[in-house]
Amino acid sequence: MDYRAGHSVCHTKVTDQSRGIVMNRRSLVAVALLAATTVEMVTVAPTAVAASATAGTVAGQVGWKQAMVRRLTEKDARSEVRLAAWNALLSKDVDAAVTRFLAPGGGYETAKTRAARNAARNEDIIRRVLSTTSALASPAVHIAATRASHGTLDEQDEFVRTGWDQARAQDENSDGRKDREVARQAQADRDYVTRLAANAPGQWVRAAAQRAIGSDAGLVEFFGYEWAGAARCDVQAYRVRLADQELLWQARLSQLVSFAEEAEAALARAEAAVADNARAAAVQAWRTVAEHATAAEHGWDTERQRAAEQAKSWGAVAEFAKTASTAQDWTTIARQADESHAAWADEQAWAQSQAARWRTLLDTARAGEARAAASR
Repeated sequence: MDYRAGHSVCHTKVTDQSRGIVMNRRSLVAVALLAATTVEMVTVAPTAVAASATAGTVAGQVGWKQAMVRRLTEKDARSEVRLAAWNALLSKDVDAAVTRFLAPGGGYETAKTRAARNAARNEDIIRRVLSTTSALASPAVHIAATRASHGTLDEQDEFVRTGWDQARAQDENSDGRKDREVARQAQADRDYVTRLAANAPGQWVRAAAQRAIGSDAGLVEFFGYEWAGAARCDVQAYRVRLADQELLWQARLSQLVSFAEEAEAALARAEAAVADNARAAAVQAWRTVAEHATAAEHGWDTERQRAAEQAKSWGAVAEFAKTASTAQDWTTIARQADESHAAWADEQAWAQSQAARWRTLLDTARAGEARAAASR
Protein backbone atom coordinates (compact mmCIF):
# COMPACT_ATOMS: atom_id res chain seq x y z
CA MET A 1 0.00 0.00 0.00
CA ASP A 2 1.86 3.06 -1.24
CA TYR A 3 0.78 6.58 -0.35
CA ARG A 4 3.02 8.28 -2.89
CA ALA A 5 1.69 10.27 -5.81
CA GLY A 6 1.12 8.52 -9.11
CA HIS A 7 0.04 5.17 -7.75
CA SER A 8 -3.38 3.76 -8.48
CA VAL A 9 -6.29 2.65 -6.35
CA CYS A 10 -6.19 4.29 -2.90
CA HIS A 11 -2.57 5.30 -3.13
CA THR A 12 -2.40 8.88 -1.92
CA LYS A 13 0.38 11.40 -1.72
CA VAL A 14 3.01 11.04 0.92
CA THR A 15 5.19 13.71 -0.67
CA ASP A 16 6.43 16.42 1.63
CA GLN A 17 3.50 18.85 1.31
CA SER A 18 1.95 19.12 4.76
CA ARG A 19 2.85 22.11 6.87
CA GLY A 20 2.30 22.38 10.58
CA ILE A 21 1.61 25.49 12.59
CA VAL A 22 4.48 27.71 13.73
CA MET A 23 3.39 30.54 15.99
CA ASN A 24 5.55 33.27 17.43
CA ARG A 25 4.30 35.30 20.37
CA ARG A 26 2.32 37.71 18.18
CA SER A 27 0.65 35.13 15.97
CA LEU A 28 -0.18 33.01 19.02
CA VAL A 29 -2.06 35.98 20.42
CA ALA A 30 -3.79 36.50 17.09
CA VAL A 31 -5.10 32.97 16.89
CA ALA A 32 -6.75 33.65 20.22
CA LEU A 33 -9.23 35.76 18.33
CA LEU A 34 -10.15 32.64 16.40
CA ALA A 35 -10.06 30.23 19.31
CA ALA A 36 -12.65 32.13 21.30
CA THR A 37 -16.24 31.15 20.64
CA THR A 38 -17.41 34.75 20.97
CA VAL A 39 -15.74 38.12 20.61
CA GLU A 40 -17.27 41.23 22.15
CA MET A 41 -18.15 43.65 19.35
CA VAL A 42 -16.78 46.89 20.77
CA THR A 43 -14.25 49.38 19.55
CA VAL A 44 -11.01 48.74 21.43
CA ALA A 45 -7.35 48.72 20.58
CA PRO A 46 -6.13 45.44 19.01
CA THR A 47 -3.61 44.97 21.81
CA ALA A 48 -6.39 45.02 24.40
CA VAL A 49 -8.44 42.47 22.48
CA ALA A 50 -5.39 40.26 22.04
CA ALA A 51 -4.54 40.41 25.72
CA SER A 52 -8.05 39.37 26.72
CA ALA A 53 -7.94 36.38 24.38
CA THR A 54 -4.48 35.00 25.16
CA ALA A 55 -5.77 32.36 27.55
CA GLY A 56 -8.22 31.09 24.94
CA THR A 57 -5.43 30.87 22.40
CA VAL A 58 -3.20 28.70 24.50
CA ALA A 59 -6.00 26.34 25.45
CA GLY A 60 -7.54 26.19 21.98
CA GLN A 61 -4.42 25.74 19.87
CA VAL A 62 -2.57 23.45 22.26
CA GLY A 63 -5.73 21.39 22.69
CA TRP A 64 -6.13 21.02 18.93
CA LYS A 65 -2.50 20.06 18.45
CA GLN A 66 -2.56 17.42 21.15
CA ALA A 67 -5.84 15.96 19.86
CA MET A 68 -4.37 15.80 16.36
CA VAL A 69 -1.17 14.09 17.50
CA ARG A 70 -3.05 11.68 19.75
CA ARG A 71 -5.23 10.70 16.80
CA LEU A 72 -2.12 10.04 14.72
CA THR A 73 -0.85 7.59 17.34
CA GLU A 74 -4.06 5.59 17.00
CA LYS A 75 -5.17 6.01 13.40
CA ASP A 76 -2.28 6.78 11.06
CA ALA A 77 -1.43 4.03 8.57
CA ARG A 78 2.31 4.66 8.84
CA SER A 79 4.09 3.05 11.77
CA GLU A 80 6.83 5.68 11.51
CA VAL A 81 4.29 8.47 12.06
CA ARG A 82 2.58 6.62 14.91
CA LEU A 83 5.88 6.14 16.73
CA ALA A 84 7.00 9.73 16.22
CA ALA A 85 3.62 10.99 17.46
CA TRP A 86 3.91 8.85 20.59
CA ASN A 87 7.39 10.23 21.24
CA ALA A 88 5.99 13.76 21.11
CA LEU A 89 3.18 12.96 23.53
CA LEU A 90 5.53 11.22 25.96
CA SER A 91 7.97 14.12 26.13
CA LYS A 92 8.46 15.99 29.40
CA ASP A 93 7.29 19.25 27.81
CA VAL A 94 4.37 17.91 25.80
CA ASP A 95 3.17 21.26 24.48
CA ALA A 96 6.57 22.20 23.07
CA ALA A 97 7.18 18.71 21.68
CA VAL A 98 3.81 18.61 19.95
CA THR A 99 4.38 22.05 18.43
CA ARG A 100 7.78 20.95 17.10
CA PHE A 101 6.27 17.73 15.79
CA LEU A 102 3.64 19.54 13.70
CA ALA A 103 5.87 22.42 12.59
CA PRO A 104 7.27 22.63 9.03
CA GLY A 105 10.28 20.33 8.86
CA GLY A 106 9.33 18.83 12.21
CA GLY A 107 8.74 15.31 13.41
CA TYR A 108 5.61 14.69 11.36
CA GLU A 109 7.25 15.57 8.06
CA THR A 110 10.40 13.68 8.97
CA ALA A 111 8.35 10.59 9.81
CA LYS A 112 6.39 10.94 6.55
CA THR A 113 9.62 11.01 4.57
CA ARG A 114 10.96 7.98 6.40
CA ALA A 115 7.66 6.15 5.84
CA ALA A 116 7.76 6.89 2.11
CA ARG A 117 11.32 5.59 1.87
CA ASN A 118 10.49 2.39 3.74
CA ALA A 119 7.32 1.85 1.71
CA ALA A 120 9.25 2.23 -1.55
CA ARG A 121 11.81 -0.34 -0.38
CA ASN A 122 9.10 -2.81 0.61
CA GLU A 123 7.24 -2.35 -2.66
CA ASP A 124 10.42 -2.99 -4.62
CA ILE A 125 11.06 -6.23 -2.73
CA ILE A 126 7.47 -7.41 -3.24
CA ARG A 127 7.64 -6.65 -6.97
CA ARG A 128 10.85 -8.65 -7.28
CA VAL A 129 9.31 -11.58 -5.41
CA LEU A 130 6.30 -11.56 -7.73
CA SER A 131 8.48 -11.36 -10.82
CA THR A 132 10.67 -14.29 -9.76
CA THR A 133 8.04 -16.72 -8.43
CA SER A 134 4.91 -18.33 -9.78
CA ALA A 135 1.71 -19.73 -8.35
CA LEU A 136 2.72 -23.18 -9.61
CA ALA A 137 6.31 -23.36 -8.38
CA SER A 138 5.94 -21.38 -5.13
CA PRO A 139 2.23 -21.10 -4.33
CA ALA A 140 2.58 -19.94 -0.73
CA VAL A 141 5.16 -17.28 -1.54
CA HIS A 142 3.25 -16.09 -4.57
CA ILE A 143 -0.09 -15.71 -2.80
CA ALA A 144 1.56 -14.01 0.20
CA ALA A 145 3.38 -11.55 -2.07
CA THR A 146 0.22 -10.91 -4.09
CA ARG A 147 -1.75 -10.16 -0.94
CA ALA A 148 1.01 -7.90 0.34
CA SER A 149 1.11 -5.99 -2.94
CA HIS A 150 -2.52 -4.97 -2.37
CA GLY A 151 -2.21 -4.63 1.39
CA THR A 152 -1.68 -1.92 3.96
CA LEU A 153 1.72 -0.46 4.71
CA ASP A 154 1.95 -2.58 7.86
CA GLU A 155 1.02 -5.72 5.91
CA GLN A 156 3.68 -5.02 3.31
CA ASP A 157 6.28 -4.46 6.01
CA GLU A 158 5.25 -7.67 7.76
CA PHE A 159 5.67 -9.64 4.52
CA VAL A 160 9.18 -8.27 3.99
CA ARG A 161 10.24 -8.84 7.60
CA THR A 162 8.75 -12.28 8.32
CA GLY A 163 6.00 -13.28 5.89
CA TRP A 164 8.29 -14.06 2.98
CA ASP A 165 10.40 -16.46 5.02
CA GLN A 166 7.31 -18.11 6.49
CA ALA A 167 5.81 -18.60 3.04
CA ARG A 168 9.06 -20.08 1.68
CA ALA A 169 9.16 -22.53 4.56
CA GLN A 170 5.57 -23.48 3.81
CA ASP A 171 6.44 -24.15 0.17
CA GLU A 172 9.50 -26.18 1.14
CA ASN A 173 7.45 -28.32 3.50
CA SER A 174 4.54 -28.85 1.13
CA ASP A 175 3.66 -32.33 -0.06
CA GLY A 176 3.99 -31.46 -3.72
CA ARG A 177 0.44 -30.24 -4.31
CA LYS A 178 0.81 -27.04 -6.23
CA ASP A 179 -2.64 -25.57 -5.86
CA ARG A 180 -5.96 -26.28 -4.30
CA GLU A 181 -8.94 -27.04 -6.45
CA VAL A 182 -11.37 -24.15 -6.52
CA ALA A 183 -15.07 -24.90 -6.61
CA ARG A 184 -17.28 -23.13 -9.10
CA GLN A 185 -18.67 -20.06 -7.41
CA ALA A 186 -22.34 -19.24 -7.21
CA GLN A 187 -23.65 -16.81 -9.82
CA ALA A 188 -25.22 -14.79 -7.02
CA ASP A 189 -21.77 -14.21 -5.51
CA ARG A 190 -20.33 -13.27 -8.88
CA ASP A 191 -23.17 -10.79 -9.43
CA TYR A 192 -22.66 -9.31 -5.98
CA VAL A 193 -18.95 -8.74 -6.56
CA THR A 194 -19.70 -7.27 -9.99
CA ARG A 195 -21.95 -4.70 -8.32
CA LEU A 196 -19.23 -3.87 -5.82
CA ALA A 197 -16.74 -3.42 -8.65
CA ALA A 198 -18.99 -0.75 -10.12
CA ASN A 199 -20.59 0.88 -7.10
CA ALA A 200 -18.59 0.40 -3.89
CA PRO A 201 -17.71 3.82 -2.42
CA GLY A 202 -14.16 2.76 -1.60
CA GLN A 203 -11.54 2.89 -4.34
CA TRP A 204 -9.59 -0.05 -2.94
CA VAL A 205 -12.69 -2.22 -2.60
CA ARG A 206 -13.75 -1.42 -6.16
CA ALA A 207 -10.31 -2.37 -7.46
CA ALA A 208 -10.27 -5.62 -5.46
CA ALA A 209 -13.70 -6.54 -6.79
CA GLN A 210 -12.62 -5.76 -10.35
CA ARG A 211 -9.66 -8.12 -9.98
CA ALA A 212 -11.90 -10.84 -8.56
CA ILE A 213 -14.72 -11.11 -11.09
CA GLY A 214 -12.61 -12.75 -13.80
CA SER A 215 -12.28 -16.19 -12.18
CA ASP A 216 -13.61 -18.51 -9.50
CA ALA A 217 -10.24 -18.37 -7.74
CA GLY A 218 -10.44 -14.60 -7.75
CA LEU A 219 -13.86 -14.70 -6.11
CA VAL A 220 -12.64 -17.10 -3.43
CA GLU A 221 -9.69 -14.83 -2.68
CA PHE A 222 -11.93 -11.76 -2.61
CA PHE A 223 -14.42 -13.17 -0.13
CA GLY A 224 -11.76 -14.85 1.98
CA TYR A 225 -9.14 -12.11 2.14
CA GLU A 226 -9.10 -9.28 -0.41
CA TRP A 227 -12.38 -7.63 0.57
CA ALA A 228 -11.40 -7.10 4.19
CA GLY A 229 -7.89 -6.03 3.23
CA ALA A 230 -9.17 -3.49 0.72
CA ALA A 231 -11.56 -2.12 3.34
CA ARG A 232 -8.62 -1.46 5.66
CA CYS A 233 -6.73 0.28 2.87
CA ASP A 234 -9.68 2.54 2.06
CA VAL A 235 -10.03 3.88 5.59
CA GLN A 236 -6.28 4.23 6.10
CA ALA A 237 -5.80 6.18 2.88
CA TYR A 238 -8.67 8.47 3.89
CA ARG A 239 -7.05 9.18 7.26
CA VAL A 240 -3.62 9.93 5.79
CA ARG A 241 -5.08 12.29 3.20
CA LEU A 242 -7.11 14.23 5.75
CA ALA A 243 -4.26 14.52 8.24
CA ASP A 244 -2.10 16.08 5.55
CA GLN A 245 -4.91 18.37 4.41
CA GLU A 246 -5.73 19.61 7.90
CA LEU A 247 -2.10 20.53 8.51
CA LEU A 248 -2.07 22.51 5.27
CA TRP A 249 -5.23 24.35 6.30
CA GLN A 250 -3.80 25.08 9.73
CA ALA A 251 -0.53 26.35 8.32
CA ARG A 252 -2.38 28.75 6.03
CA LEU A 253 -4.59 29.83 8.94
CA SER A 254 -1.52 30.74 10.98
CA GLN A 255 -0.20 32.90 8.14
CA LEU A 256 -3.49 34.67 7.49
CA VAL A 257 -4.16 35.41 11.14
CA SER A 258 -0.66 36.85 11.49
CA PHE A 259 -1.34 39.13 8.52
CA ALA A 260 -4.68 40.19 10.01
CA GLU A 261 -3.10 40.97 13.37
CA GLU A 262 -0.42 43.09 11.72
CA ALA A 263 -3.03 44.95 9.69
CA GLU A 264 -5.12 45.63 12.78
CA ALA A 265 -2.07 46.83 14.69
CA ALA A 266 -1.21 49.15 11.79
CA LEU A 267 -4.76 50.49 11.93
CA ALA A 268 -4.35 51.29 15.63
CA ARG A 269 -1.20 53.30 14.85
CA ALA A 270 -2.50 54.98 11.70
CA GLU A 271 -2.82 58.73 11.50
CA ALA A 272 -6.10 60.24 10.32
CA ALA A 273 -4.85 60.80 6.78
CA VAL A 274 -4.28 57.09 6.17
CA ALA A 275 -6.81 55.63 8.59
CA ASP A 276 -9.35 54.74 5.91
CA ASN A 277 -6.80 52.77 3.90
CA ALA A 278 -5.50 51.04 7.03
CA ARG A 279 -9.04 50.17 8.06
CA ALA A 280 -9.81 48.69 4.63
CA ALA A 281 -6.63 46.61 4.80
CA ALA A 282 -7.49 45.25 8.25
CA VAL A 283 -11.06 44.45 7.22
CA GLN A 284 -9.82 42.63 4.12
CA ALA A 285 -7.23 40.70 6.10
CA TRP A 286 -9.86 39.35 8.49
CA ARG A 287 -12.21 38.70 5.57
CA THR A 288 -9.50 36.54 4.00
CA VAL A 289 -9.24 34.58 7.25
CA ALA A 290 -13.01 34.08 7.15
CA GLU A 291 -12.87 32.88 3.54
CA HIS A 292 -10.17 30.37 4.42
CA ALA A 293 -12.16 29.10 7.41
CA THR A 294 -15.22 28.75 5.17
CA ALA A 295 -13.27 26.67 2.65
CA ALA A 296 -11.89 24.41 5.38
CA GLU A 297 -15.32 23.99 6.96
CA HIS A 298 -16.82 23.03 3.60
CA GLY A 299 -13.92 20.65 2.99
CA TRP A 300 -14.53 18.86 6.27
CA ASP A 301 -18.26 18.73 5.64
CA THR A 302 -17.59 17.07 2.28
CA GLU A 303 -15.40 14.51 4.02
CA ARG A 304 -18.12 13.94 6.61
CA GLN A 305 -20.50 13.06 3.79
CA ARG A 306 -17.96 10.68 2.26
CA ALA A 307 -17.47 8.93 5.58
CA ALA A 308 -21.24 8.74 6.07
CA GLU A 309 -21.60 7.11 2.65
CA GLN A 310 -18.97 4.54 3.57
CA ALA A 311 -20.59 3.83 6.94
CA LYS A 312 -23.97 3.37 5.28
CA SER A 313 -22.50 1.07 2.64
CA TRP A 314 -20.77 -1.15 5.20
CA GLY A 315 -23.91 -1.24 7.32
CA ALA A 316 -25.76 -2.59 4.29
CA VAL A 317 -23.03 -5.19 3.72
CA ALA A 318 -23.31 -6.35 7.33
CA GLU A 319 -27.08 -6.71 7.07
CA PHE A 320 -26.81 -8.59 3.77
CA ALA A 321 -24.15 -10.92 5.17
CA LYS A 322 -26.35 -11.88 8.10
CA THR A 323 -28.95 -13.38 5.76
CA ALA A 324 -26.81 -14.53 2.80
CA SER A 325 -26.94 -18.27 2.07
CA THR A 326 -24.20 -19.00 -0.48
CA ALA A 327 -21.05 -20.97 0.35
CA GLN A 328 -19.00 -17.97 1.53
CA ASP A 329 -18.07 -17.43 5.18
CA TRP A 330 -20.74 -14.82 5.70
CA THR A 331 -20.41 -14.88 9.49
CA THR A 332 -16.85 -13.62 9.25
CA ILE A 333 -17.79 -11.19 6.50
CA ALA A 334 -20.58 -9.75 8.67
CA ARG A 335 -18.16 -9.22 11.54
CA GLN A 336 -15.63 -7.52 9.27
CA ALA A 337 -18.36 -5.33 7.79
CA ASP A 338 -19.44 -4.26 11.28
CA GLU A 339 -15.83 -3.29 12.02
CA SER A 340 -15.63 -1.25 8.83
CA HIS A 341 -18.95 0.41 9.61
CA ALA A 342 -17.66 1.40 13.05
CA ALA A 343 -14.41 2.76 11.60
CA TRP A 344 -16.25 4.94 9.10
CA ALA A 345 -18.75 6.11 11.72
CA ASP A 346 -15.76 7.28 13.75
CA GLU A 347 -14.39 9.13 10.72
CA GLN A 348 -17.78 10.73 10.20
CA ALA A 349 -17.85 11.98 13.79
CA TRP A 350 -14.28 13.29 13.53
CA ALA A 351 -15.03 15.17 10.31
CA GLN A 352 -18.16 16.66 11.86
CA SER A 353 -16.19 17.88 14.88
CA GLN A 354 -13.53 19.44 12.65
CA ALA A 355 -16.15 21.19 10.53
CA ALA A 356 -17.69 22.60 13.71
CA ARG A 357 -14.30 23.83 14.87
CA TRP A 358 -13.68 25.66 11.62
CA ARG A 359 -17.19 27.10 11.81
CA THR A 360 -16.27 28.62 15.18
CA LEU A 361 -13.11 30.03 13.63
CA LEU A 362 -15.25 31.52 10.85
CA ASP A 363 -17.51 33.24 13.38
CA THR A 364 -14.61 34.78 15.24
CA ALA A 365 -12.89 35.86 12.02
CA ARG A 366 -16.06 37.68 11.04
CA ALA A 367 -16.02 39.30 14.46
CA GLY A 368 -12.47 40.48 13.78
CA GLU A 369 -13.61 41.92 10.46
CA ALA A 370 -16.46 43.78 12.16
CA ARG A 371 -14.17 45.04 14.90
CA ALA A 372 -11.72 46.44 12.37
CA ALA A 373 -14.54 48.07 10.39
CA ALA A 374 -15.87 49.77 13.54
CA SER A 375 -12.49 51.00 14.74
CA ARG A 376 -12.06 54.78 14.72
